[in-house]
Amino acid sequence: MTTTTVEKTIEALTDVAAFLVDRIVPGCEGACLGTAAVLARVLADHGIATTAVCGSYDEYAHWWLETDTVRIDPTRGQFDDGPLVELLALDDQRVEVPYLAERRFPARWDYGQAVAEFARMFEYGDVGEAHGRAVLAELSAAVTR
Repeated sequence: MTTTTVEKTIEALTDVAAFLVDRIVPGCEGACLGTAAVLARVLADHGIATTAVCGSYDEYAHWWLETDTVRIDPTRGQFDDGPLVELLALDDQRVEVPYLAERRFPARWDYGQAVAEFARMFEYGDVGEAHGRAVLAELSAAVTR
């Protein structure tokens, strides 16, 4: 995939993920880890490797994804109207305010792990698993449309 195609794929999948998760968890509050896991899995299916980042947005605990060039935050809407996908600084001096990264690791969730992370957002695991599988299916189909 070319850089332009990769960026378009990331933006398209992130927009769909944000829309779907907002329908399930209005405002996306508390949905950041589960959404990041599901989105990372689908991006990996399209050959896009991501890094999972645990940290904070302002003073709130938060999770998001990064590639070498962009930050991907499908649940940013719970904080402000900023972009869900934005370029990272190209040098070693990453300006992340209001983001503060505490830990980074390769986002390598398999399907079962991604759905399990998503299901944790709900009191009833079966409901969460069904939602997680539905979001995975929608995201997987989104790029082929």
